[in-house]
Amino acid sequence: MKRWHPLPAHVYALVEQTPATVLLENAQPGAAELRSWLFTSPLRTIAADEPAQLTNLFSETESAVASGHCVAGFFTYECGAAFEPMAAMRPNQAGQPVA
Repeated sequence: MKRWHPLPAHVYALVEQTPATVLLENAQPGAAELRSWLFTSPLRTIAADEPAQLTNLFSETESAVASGHCVAGFFTYECGAAFEPMAAMRPNQAGQPVA
């Protein structure tokens, strides 16, 4: 049985202190492969601030992959509604959004 070992503390410090760094940590028990990926110093960053920009974001990432580059990143919780309309936040009785 493979055992999980956390990464050295300096790796987490690097991620925390370096802008545009992405750590994909998959070295946990039960994972098919005990491997983590650390991405630093990106060639560029791509962002979408509203749902209408997602089509362009995916087009740019697909182009980068087709050119042989790696793509790493994340989506915020709020982005869920763009992928699944039922996930949209709904106002509570006081008019405040609830998750």
